[in-house]
Parts: sequence; structure tokens; C-alpha cells
Amino acid sequence: MSDKQKYGRPVRVRSWILPFVLYLSLLFIMLLIDGASWTINFREGTFFERNILHSSFFMDWFTPYSKPELNVLTVFFTIMLLPEATIKAIEHIKSKRQTSS
Repeated sequence: MSDKQKYGRPVRVRSWILPFVLYLSLLFIMLLIDGASWTINFREGTFFERNILHSSFFMDWFTPYSKPELNVLTVFFTIMLLPEATIKAIEHIKSKRQTSS
């Protein structure tokens, strides 16, 4: 048959690219939502609405979006997706260095 080997992408590359692309996609979607008139409505008077959504952190310090709901979602997605992508990317770089040495 043929002596040529097919070289594909390692599974490891996709394992860190997927959370990173998902994170960037979610940020882009939230940017589009921020420009539109659509917003998430939480029930008034709940713990989340009173204490978290309208805290000084999301109202004054961390305000990439004009809607505090999107600021909370940005922090949530950053905590959930970005560390995973960063750790897997570092592992990928370290494994490449070890195999090339």
C-alpha cells in the first residue's frame, strides 16, 4: 500500500483550544447583547439581585458591559473556562518541550 503516514492534530491541542474559543465566543455574544435592548431579568428582591448583582464590585469596579447581569456572567465564565484553557495550554507547551528534547 502506501508508506506515507497521515499526521493529524493531537487531541491535546483541541482540549485547550475548545474552552478558549468557547470563552471568546461567549464574550462576543455578550458584547452583542450589551448593544441590544435585551437583558436578563432576575426576580426582584432575591439574594442574587440584591447582594451580588448590585454590589459595588459589579456596579463600580468591574464594568466591561453596561448591564450588571453581563458583568456577573463574564466573571463566572472567566472563572470556569479561562483557568482550564490556560492550564491545558501550559501542559501542551511543556509536553512539546519534553518530546523535542
